[in-house]
Amino acid sequence: MQGRWTPPKAWLEAFEAASDEELVRLLERRPDLLLPAPSDMAELAARSLGEASAGLFYDTAERPTRQVLELLCLDPGGVPDPGARLGATAEDIAPVLEHLRQCRMILVHPDGTVTPNPALQEVIPLPFGLGPRAEHLFATRTNTQLMAVATRLGLSTAGAKPALVKRLVAALAEPGRVERLRLDAPGQSGALLDQAATHPQIRLVSGVEPHLRRGGPAAWCIERGLLVQVDWSTVVMPREVGVALRPAAAGSQFDPSPPAVLAHPVDREQVDQSAGEAALHLVQDVEAVAERWSGAPVNLLQSGGLGIREVRRLAKALERSDADTSRIVELAAEAGLVGVDESGAVMPTPAYDEWRRLPTAGRWVRLADAWQRMIGSLHQVGAHGDDGKPVPPLLGWRPSALGLMRRILLLSAVADAGPGMAADPAGVAARAEWLRPALWQDSPAAAWVERTLGEAALLGVAVGGVLSTFGTALTESDFPRAEELLARVAPPLAERVILQADLTATVAGEPPASLRDELDLLAAVESRGQATVWRFSEASVRRGYEAGRSAAEIIDFLERHAAHGVPQPLRYMIEDVGRRFGRLRLGSAGCYVVCEEPALLAEVLRVKKVAALGLRSLAPTVAITARSPEAVLEALRAAGYLPALEGADGAVALQRTPAHRVRDGGPGDEFDGLAGLAEALLAGGLDPDLDDDEAEAIDGLLGDLELLGGIAGLPTGLAQLLADASSAGAGDPPVGEELRDLVSRLRSAPPRSQAPPSRGGSPGARQGGATLPFPQPELFDGRPTTIVKDQRAMPDLLMAAYQAGWAVRMSYVNTKGMAGEFFAEILGVGRGKVRLRYLSDRHGGGELAIYRIEWVRVATEAEEEALGW
Repeated sequence: MQGRWTPPKAWLEAFEAASDEELVRLLERRPDLLLPAPSDMAELAARSLGEASAGLFYDTAERPTRQVLELLCLDPGGVPDPGARLGATAEDIAPVLEHLRQCRMILVHPDGTVTPNPALQEVIPLPFGLGPRAEHLFATRTNTQLMAVATRLGLSTAGAKPALVKRLVAALAEPGRVERLRLDAPGQSGALLDQAATHPQIRLVSGVEPHLRRGGPAAWCIERGLLVQVDWSTVVMPREVGVALRPAAAGSQFDPSPPAVLAHPVDREQVDQSAGEAALHLVQDVEAVAERWSGAPVNLLQSGGLGIREVRRLAKALERSDADTSRIVELAAEAGLVGVDESGAVMPTPAYDEWRRLPTAGRWVRLADAWQRMIGSLHQVGAHGDDGKPVPPLLGWRPSALGLMRRILLLSAVADAGPGMAADPAGVAARAEWLRPALWQDSPAAAWVERTLGEAALLGVAVGGVLSTFGTALTESDFPRAEELLARVAPPLAERVILQADLTATVAGEPPASLRDELDLLAAVESRGQATVWRFSEASVRRGYEAGRSAAEIIDFLERHAAHGVPQPLRYMIEDVGRRFGRLRLGSAGCYVVCEEPALLAEVLRVKKVAALGLRSLAPTVAITARSPEAVLEALRAAGYLPALEGADGAVALQRTPAHRVRDGGPGDEFDGLAGLAEALLAGGLDPDLDDDEAEAIDGLLGDLELLGGIAGLPTGLAQLLADASSAGAGDPPVGEELRDLVSRLRSAPPRSQAPPSRGGSPGARQGGATLPFPQPELFDGRPTTIVKDQRAMPDLLMAAYQAGWAVRMSYVNTKGMAGEFFAEILGVGRGKVRLRYLSDRHGGGELAIYRIEWVRVATEAEEEALGW
């Protein structure tokens, strides 16, 4: 077995030669190197050269930093003047190079040559979008194919395959030769080369073989090594050819400073007024949705999500679009105000009752903060999915940290325009793409600017691309300030009610919760806004009597809060309903009807509208029916009577629609528990005495880093590092003076051997399943020769191959039950999974479940040589 891996000598010497202040700055700029704290200088150097840490640095780097790193990856042997290759002045490139040097991402040699961190070869396999190296592509070709290419290029065909590959690579690395070949190319072949120079991978619909048989445009290029076939329908341009045909492959224009965001001034008071109205409207609509489901919960569809019919009913009630209504529902769930119980019914949570007692500004802060921290994107809800149908709310999609990181970055870019300035969306997108290019590789920032500002407008965080004052405070996490600023434009607290003869009640401002609750009981809301209007009716007043109120209590309540007394029409209606309410009482017999006035009961028995009830008289004051009390109550009310339900004690039974709430233990609570485990895991603070369910959940998190990173809002690479650190028992990383103390300890610590990283120098896999803690013990003393079929022994053999850099051959059964054998390079081993890259006749790689492996063995040295390993 190979010896323990140690950092390259030049890199280790650079670490040892660095001053304490330089090392402190390195650890401040790359804090992932502290998880867990390294034990000596060699371990710190090894981590800095690891694929996971280097990948995290690259993913979070600004555009000029990435341009320099990608340029260096084109020629890892060293670039003497990166600035000249990028078309940058020495003044512009110097700060970037110094930053990279201090972060130990480059090494500047005495002759001025700059070499990249070795791990970047794995992190940036295709710099500037160019294809793979020619040596890697030619390694998959046969000797006969390579000799044919050499003959076309006028090269010698003598020697073994390695010498032939080396000769071809050197020839294609000559820009002049490649340019001459391009000029000599026939028309369609030349056009194909021009296309591949920009997009190196080209898929031929008809397949590659027909081109070769008929001498098609691709055949001329393949015969000269300008394109290489990688599968039956795909050809790829080697990197060296792409560099020659695209001299500006060193990327887009080098710009050392972020683009300025163009903006124009706006009336900030008007912005706050408009944003305040949107914020208050949102709070009122969330409350209306929750109150609607409090009285009558709805069920989710069997396929998941809220049905479109319910969404449209809500949209009609809220006077909103279907899309905005869906997003309001999703936001209410994100804020924990509504949830789904174990039966799939949607209703408010206990947190809703606490939220409802807050002032309006406080309620908005809770909603806006939930949006700001939302893992995912609100605009996805209500938008049309792949099937052309709107994505329903409460679907419970898989969390993704990308939406969170994009939202934070875009809001920051909008804020950079300055207070009271309307930011140009194109400028915001350009700035965001400069600051974090990795976030926009699969989706342009311009589309996300529009979506994010649309979400912000729905919440009142921004209007017309301008952050409101309270929206700015929210993005700065100054919640008390945000609440205070919104309260200035929100309706003032008002305890006086204007009662009018048309049976309406108006509160010009925000009523206290107790006043609002009582008015909601006695009247129906007609409109909301700066003032709320309720309307009294016989039906609404009846709710008060059914809830146990008397006429005197209702009138006394109104008199205490009325600004100008209780109008006579309203007083008469309350007293009239009170006189009529309960004159008829019913209960179950099926159901009986009792009336102290024989004449009234006789009248009821003669009314045609109630004939269908089948009432029959038992006595002058008693009648019975087989129908339920609810059916009798509804029919008598429809006939114009005001009956009351009677309890078992003969008194009027109090009636009020029960407020439904999600009980603890529903699906939402299960996810909250998972999130809590993730947060504890990443903080390194888990209780060692875990029950089986918690242990199983943690294994699931460690085996699914996208979920772990999504819950915590972290890039996958950082989630991997933190998971490894937690497994190794890491605590909180040191800061300030603690860093200086750590550096001193590293300098004085005796060297300690390191476990070898994966290719590219990674102490932990950058993506895929979780790896075992770093470092690892020796597993084998030499190259194993046995075939391992025991599932329990496979992880040890795979880890040994991973550490020693051996190729393996295995038999794997796919999900369709078909077995296949192949050679592979092991890139990482985790809990029940192995991450690998295919060798021989397969391309690519992936993450496989160990339990599906039938057998595995280490490849012999002869097999590795045949594979070009």
